[in-house]
Amino acid sequence: VQARVVGSDGLELGIGEVGEIMIRAGARAAVSQSQEWFATGDLGSLNEAGELTFEGRNEDRIEQGGVGVFLEPIRAALMSCAGVR
Repeated sequence: VQARVVGSDGLELGIGEVGEIMIRAGARAAVSQSQEWFATGDLGSLNEAGELTFEGRNEDRIEQGGVGVFLEPIRAALMSCAGVR
């Protein structure tokens, strides 16, 4: 199984950059018989050794001013404010 990380434009990102995880498997892999890349909906980054780090789900992040913002920390901060339900 191969993995790569791409930006919103579909281009491969550099080491340490967070983007959508794409995977594909060879003909002998149980995951897929296809050589096409599959968008997982997960976010991650690759390090220099090619190891993948999971960062969260794509639907839990928005782009704000060109920066990826994760929604859960914002929700947690708001919920810690008095008078917010």
